[in-house]
Amino acid sequence: MKRLVIIGFLISCVSFAQPTVAPTSETVGTARGDDWLGYNIRQSFEVGVRFLDVDGSREKYRSDVNYRNGLRLLSSRLEVHSKDGHGRFFDDLVLTTMGLGNDPYENAALKIEKNNLYRYDFSWRLADYYNPALALVNGNHALDTTRTLQNHDFTLFPTGKFRLFAGYSRNTQTGTGLTTVNLFDGHLGSVFPVSSNIRRLQNEYRAGFEVQFAGFRFIGVRNW
Repeated sequence: MKRLVIIGFLISCVSFAQPTVAPTSETVGTARGDDWLGYNIRQSFEVGVRFLDVDGSREKYRSDVNYRNGLRLLSSRLEVHSKDGHGRFFDDLVLTTMGLGNDPYENAALKIEKNNLYRYDFSWRLADYYNPALALVNGNHALDTTRTLQNHDFTLFPTGKFRLFAGYSRNTQTGTGLTTVNLFDGHLGSVFPVSSNIRRLQNEYRAGFEVQFAGFRFIGVRNW
């Protein structure tokens, strides 16, 4: 027991005798990202595989969750920044994605900007929608569609007192649907199931300007 106490005491003395490690001001390791033609590039991505095993109502699972088997790009991010703020074609570029490949909910976003000259923003989303509507007329109503939305916005002189901007948006829904119709005798006639292909499309175009003058901001926008 005395021998263990003496060894412990010696170890303590040696520990207290070590010099204190202070943080250094020198850069450790390589700089974050990679440099290329005057730009700093940072990127990351995550790839994965989903496995599906449903025990119970597959219709209920699809209406609530709807994830399926397969390989996909779970998420990614790419950043390209001009090191001196004066890139040839752009100064900043950021691209992010999520769920690409086979997820029921996917999205991507892109931003490109050149200081004081222009800015472009793009967003894209996809959603798989499934609704068996089993409680309606013995399951003869259903909807199995994919909705896709995209937005484009372009701005000239984004930091100036006079700005011009234009944009475009698109909303589409495609897939199959099942409904019922009453034929031959009004409300007393027979009810028949009808299956149809669904295609709904909406486009929007916009253009406008913004002026700042004497502490006021004037905005004019035209949509089609």
